[in-house]
Amino acid sequence: MRSQTEGGDVVHHRVTRVATETHVVTGTSLHVLIIDDVEDDALLAAEALRQGGYAVSAHRVDTAATLDAALTSQSWDLLLCDYRMPQFSGLEALALVRQHGRDVPFILMSGAIGEETAVAAMKAGAHDYIMKDNPARLVSAVRRELREVDERRQRRRAEEDLRASEACLRTVIANAPITLFAIDADGRCTLSEGKTLETIGFAPGQLVGQNMFDLYKDIPASLDTFHRVLGGEVVHDVSRIGGVWDSRLLPVWDAAGHVSGLIGVTVDVRERVEAEDALRASEARFRALSEHVSDIVAILETNGTIRYASPSYARVLGYQPEDLVGTPLLHYTHPDDREQALSSVGQCLETPGGTSRVESRLRHADGSWIPLESIADNRTDDPAIGGVVVTSRDITMRRHTEEALTQRTRELERSNAELQQFAYVASHDLQEPLRTITSYLQLLQRRYQGKLDAEADTFIGYATDGAARMSALIKAVLAYSRIRTHGTAFGPADCDALVRVAVSNLEARIVRSGARIVHEALPTVQGDATQLGQLFQNLIANALTFTRPDVPPVVWVEAERQGDHWLVRVVDNGIGIPPEHATRVFSMFQRLHSRDTYEGTGIGLSVCQRIVERHGGRIWVESAPAQGAAVLFTLPVHCEEREDTAA
Repeated sequence: MRSQTEGGDVVHHRVTRVATETHVVTGTSLHVLIIDDVEDDALLAAEALRQGGYAVSAHRVDTAATLDAALTSQSWDLLLCDYRMPQFSGLEALALVRQHGRDVPFILMSGAIGEETAVAAMKAGAHDYIMKDNPARLVSAVRRELREVDERRQRRRAEEDLRASEACLRTVIANAPITLFAIDADGRCTLSEGKTLETIGFAPGQLVGQNMFDLYKDIPASLDTFHRVLGGEVVHDVSRIGGVWDSRLLPVWDAAGHVSGLIGVTVDVRERVEAEDALRASEARFRALSEHVSDIVAILETNGTIRYASPSYARVLGYQPEDLVGTPLLHYTHPDDREQALSSVGQCLETPGGTSRVESRLRHADGSWIPLESIADNRTDDPAIGGVVVTSRDITMRRHTEEALTQRTRELERSNAELQQFAYVASHDLQEPLRTITSYLQLLQRRYQGKLDAEADTFIGYATDGAARMSALIKAVLAYSRIRTHGTAFGPADCDALVRVAVSNLEARIVRSGARIVHEALPTVQGDATQLGQLFQNLIANALTFTRPDVPPVVWVEAERQGDHWLVRVVDNGIGIPPEHATRVFSMFQRLHSRDTYEGTGIGLSVCQRIVERHGGRIWVESAPAQGAAVLFTLPVHCEEREDTAA
């Protein structure tokens, strides 16, 4: 009787129903794949297993395709296979299972089969053969095969663990700074493995078969060690033959209680010994340093308790170092500063090697409070220290100096403000009477020029010229005083466009002098575009002023990027500046030539310097007489407005 669906028969739900109805699903869970074309035979096999105490979950297939899919998609505890099926055979099913590499009990079931066929099936890999009319034998066969599978799996796991352990041991021996060796009672080496063999000129395994007594005949100490161990003694020795070796040698006893050889492990401890020597030297240097520096040094436990205090504590705070050890540092800290000090040490402890800085007041032995600047250094990972190093310095004098400097700064700021206000008021208020004087002088000049004698005309000319110069000076002083206070906010400033505007403003002078202005592509910077335009115009105007006779002026403006700033050059072919006056030209009202020779107020370069300094740069001159002058200034690539601190 068959119940077939496309792609194979599935009886999982019906088998489960039978199990529920008989109430025997109480034993070990068993996931069974039944390869059979007869559904009732599959149900009987599943029921026999349930009666044997197994909680069965069964799935039936009857073709190679459905078997392959079942083996691929799931894991199975047991495979029960009919020997003969219309589309498939038990041996074909067995071959497919072996292809999948599954170590699962495979039991053939059939209604009738010969002994030779059964033997052939067993040789092909089947684990057992059960007659369908003897289902009682199925349970015992399944139990046996499941037990054997479990034993095989345990054995494989043990073998895999053993191989992994051996591989791990070989890896450790091959890479660790050790040598593992064994010697028999006659001195013949039977084992020599380990990385450190290379340091004494041997490859792993090379010593096997050699007589160690002969090899070490010129090293009596080693021979003595071998003989002591072969005499039954356990020896632990540190030697310095070709390095520093920590060796432990043990006798090997045979069943009769006699020493049959020895086994030893030698570790290269040169690095450890060198590290210990370096640690001792470091501790000595630290103590020598802390005992002779003027600062006070303490080593704290992580809970803030003082473990070490330098002798300088007696000089700075009046305490003997030994009286401080074991007490909390916070005990001596001013109550108002304790929270900040705790936070600083906590921040330092967050990271190995971390540091933090804090200023606090510590109580002197006489009851006064001493201001200290302390730096905490987390050295808990340093074997030489193993704590937090707190180095403190008395900053009493610095506090006094800072207070005096703060007061001086306030006075300078007030003076600066007063001077700027005075310059503005003076220049502004002077303009009005000066305009009156100039107006009347110009009126006199127009009305009486040529009507009085020549000397009167000269005097009126002097007065008019002086008034004009005075007006120019007042305007220059006013412009200078307003650079800091009346500048615009910084933004993108196209230097190329600013130079073109400056050249346009100076066009009349350029045409009159026959000058040529050459400028390369200039950068866009962050700054006050109005003031930077004034800077370029002042420098080009200067170059047009200080020219050589009969030499047409040429002015070059160029810029290049140098790291985090731009270097701008304004170069001319004029009269040049003597090197000794290269700084003086930036001072207000400092002129190197008379007004009759070269015009100007003597304040133009001072304005340039103030503009450049406001933009965070610097300005200077490179020149020689009769060789032209180069005015150079820098502008940061990313700049912020600088505050004026000069008086």
